[in-house]
Amino acid sequence: MKSWKSIAAAAALAVVAAACGSDAPTAPHSSSSTLDLSTVFAQMSMGNADAMPGARAATGVPFTGTAPAPSSASCAYSGATQGFTCAPATVDGIKFTLSYWLYDAAGHALDAPDASKTASVRTVTDAAGTLALAGVQSSGESIALTEHSDMTLSGLLSNGRTLNGTSASHYDISFSASTPVHSVMDDSSVTTNVVVPTNPTDGQYWPASGTIASTMHMVTTSQSLPSISMTNHILITFDGTSRVKFTLTADGGSPSTCTIDLSGKTPPVCS
Repeated sequence: MKSWKSIAAAAALAVVAAACGSDAPTAPHSSSSTLDLSTVFAQMSMGNADAMPGARAATGVPFTGTAPAPSSASCAYSGATQGFTCAPATVDGIKFTLSYWLYDAAGHALDAPDASKTASVRTVTDAAGTLALAGVQSSGESIALTEHSDMTLSGLLSNGRTLNGTSASHYDISFSASTPVHSVMDDSSVTTNVVVPTNPTDGQYWPASGTIASTMHMVTTSQSLPSISMTNHILITFDGTSRVKFTLTADGGSPSTCTIDLSGKTPPVCS
């Protein structure tokens, strides 16, 4: 089980797609062929398995948040960093900060989203805070989290777009109901060569190939009882369809293999 990791991914993508879409320039000068950043960042959401309903169900993610979209002027280009920085956004007690960079085929930074020149896009997202939800407060639950993710989508000048990156999350979860429980969770994820559809509207919505590998370590304590520690390793392997292979290995045991529906329409089938 992972946990609220999809908050940062979904929120960051919502922020950038709205703030940096093709309807308004976000760079010092205009481009004759503006890159559709809203599509690019939607494709980059596939680097986080928790952004897909079926994967969230398999990993046990109970909550997905969406940050409010800022105005198009809130993502400003900086000559010092050679990238764009978006104004922070806060939702449900979590503050999101986002920066992104555009590169040409030679790896040189660009100051405008030019579709004829942009070969790759890199995003860096950070999230931190304590969830403020009505359901959480009424149950006496507190969820504090921090997350950092770094994703790069390459191949924008070719017919294949490939996603690579990493993310790391830390969660501090407390239940103060009749039996107090405290859990500390650390989750790291590596996205490797995930090939996403260049044109999702043609019916090919899911990654053609690639993997997302995650390691989650959690320690749980409850009053005077001994603490419980566990480590899970999760591997998702894409094959171009919504039904993909999901492998879970817990604390060095034998792997458990399931087929999950990324759309969330059907339950997992496990061997």
